[in-house]
Amino acid sequence: MAQEADLKLLLYEALNSEFGIEVQTSNCAALRQKLYQVRAKEQKAGNDDFNGLAIHLSPEDPEGKLWIEKQGKDHGKDKSEEGDT
Repeated sequence: MAQEADLKLLLYEALNSEFGIEVQTSNCAALRQKLYQVRAKEQKAGNDDFNGLAIHLSPEDPEGKLWIEKQGKDHGKDKSEEGDT
């Protein structure tokens, strides 16, 4: 399994991306749990950088892909495309 430093790099990669990242893994549940643990440890240390990230299973491939997304993003959807005229 990934080292803590590697897990933090994944979280920072998601944080620095426009919307988040998709991670391919052989064990989504274990990776998600480890990412939650790293985030909690960072919060205890006073680092709130990762608070705006949501960690969840990909709806397209819940057994093979994990999404680390920025919360509150509309994933590039233009507001005019949502029916607001």
